Amino acid sequence: MPEHRFTSRARRALMFARREAASEGREQINAEHILLGLSQVGEGTGYTLLQRCGATTEALRRRLPHLDAAPSITSGAEGFTGDARRVLESAHREGRMEGCQFIGSEHLLLGIIDGRTTRAARLLADLGLDLMRYRQYLDDARQDAHATSAPGWAQATGGASPLGQERETLADAAAVLPEAPPAAPRPEPAAASPGDVLEEILAHNEQFVAQHPEVPPASHLPTRRLAILTCMDCRLTDFWEQALGLHRGEAVVVRSAGGGFADNDSPLRSLAVAVYALDVDTIIVMGHTGCGMSQISVGEIVGKMSDRGVSRDRIPSSDARAWLGAFTDVADHVLDTVDAIRDSGLFPDDVAIHPLLIDSDTGRLSVPTR
Repeated sequence: MPEHRFTSRARRALMFARREAASEGREQINAEHILLGLSQVGEGTGYTLLQRCGATTEALRRRLPHLDAAPSITSGAEGFTGDARRVLESAHREGRMEGCQFIGSEHLLLGIIDGRTTRAARLLADLGLDLMRYRQYLDDARQDAHATSAPGWAQATGGASPLGQERETLADAAAVLPEAPPAAPRPEPAAASPGDVLEEILAHNEQFVAQHPEVPPASHLPTRRLAILTCMDCRLTDFWEQALGLHRGEAVVVRSAGGGFADNDSPLRSLAVAVYALDVDTIIVMGHTGCGMSQISVGEIVGKMSDRGVSRDRIPSSDARAWLGAFTDVADHVLDTVDAIRDSGLFPDDVAIHPLLIDSDTGRLSVPTR
């Protein structure tokens, strides 16, 4: 296999892919694992297009097992199945043809689409993502300078990548990919230790700062005078902003379990600060489909708190459900929260307060009504 050099995003995708393989008890990464890895990168051209097609991590995990094609189990080496190696080789060819110094996450996605017969490629085709559509999207994105591995990027930076020392070869896959966490049965992914998570965050931050030496300044006042109260669900991170068309500096965000405040008025106080200190004139309460707070077992949560050493006198015994902010119907909860904000007496009539629902898988928005 030719020597491969990867951007930081591509390396992160392969790291996530290895975790996916480990969670299934597999020693080798296949094409589906690489696709799942790309869906978790959190930024970049390939990731953005996957999100636009509804190919979120959870959506992919639900759909992949139901395709009738056989899984990618062909033999390979260096920690990859034969199908995964062909993805890497196709990505290498794409990068070389474009004059790129490094294989980016966008090249990995092209390699998967080019596979055609793998389950990963078939799923993308079902979502309408074929080579023609992706190449057009990639060309458009690169014109906007979103793909850092694109031709001309190295020339624009003097021919040297600010991450040059961090990008390594993959002659041996183990040299690029970190040790996989212990295998765990589905649906729970293998978890890294708190120390490992912090180390990954700090390592990525070094790369981010080097890659963005001049970040445009932004005011602490939201330019769209907008505050969003939404859920802390990790599926929404770096997803809902794109669905709403919001960017850095345009809105303030308050997040809590379920996107409400129940007996905890901290989100309400945050909204008051947004209105009176940050000149916000519009509040949106946004719930999402599949919210865990509509399915939570209060007894189980209280039991786990007690088992882990939390004193019983710290846990409300009269109405733990209200204390946690649990609810039954997401739409009703959003509307109830809007009413509670209006009825709080903290906000003048000229502050608009709107309910909104977002589909956690597709990003489609809707306005709930009674």
